[in-house]
Amino acid sequence: MNYYEHARTEVLPHLPAPHAEPMRLLEVGCGAAGTLARIRQERPDAWLAGVEIVPLESPAYATLDQLEPLNIEEQMPQVDPGSLDVLMCLDVLEHLRDPGAALQRLAPLLKPRGRLIVSLPNIQYIKVSVPLLFGRFDYTDEGVLDRTHLRFFTRRSALGMISASGFEIERVERLRIRDVRKLMHVLIPLPGWRDLWTKQFLFVARRRA
Repeated sequence: MNYYEHARTEVLPHLPAPHAEPMRLLEVGCGAAGTLARIRQERPDAWLAGVEIVPLESPAYATLDQLEPLNIEEQMPQVDPGSLDVLMCLDVLEHLRDPGAALQRLAPLLKPRGRLIVSLPNIQYIKVSVPLLFGRFDYTDEGVLDRTHLRFFTRRSALGMISASGFEIERVERLRIRDVRKLMHVLIPLPGWRDLWTKQFLFVARRRA
């Protein structure tokens, strides 16, 4: 439950600046709505909605303007096309059979140039990729090899999926990166070495006009 309640505060700097019209935001796979409740504290006038396939017993749902219990691969939320400023998919796309197709269907809900915020675990993470060299690919109860994950991504493949779904990447952030300062002088010349030490990526993109 703590995992689902956790507020992802790293998304706050990527929300659009306040303007005359209140922000309209939908989070797909909102869990117990911990992140949405945190956004409500920052932006009390915002319209906030969540989608969760199996809603939990969470008091944070009371802070939402709309909550829909549905499978995003089978149904679309009751949101007008072109009405959203922000669409968030935080650690949810890896649980879908066809995440690229889901993003393509969701994209028209955003305003032109509306913002997409996605977080995904990195299958290239050193604690996964090195054991794989020795034939180890063991599922766990959480983390990159969570046994409920259906899809796996590197930074490059995630960028390709998001771009192919109708978005332009604006920013990529590395989350939960290991401290490797002692190895930097050795590893800096190697292309892409930082991806090995990154457990999760945060992607910020815009819907193509």
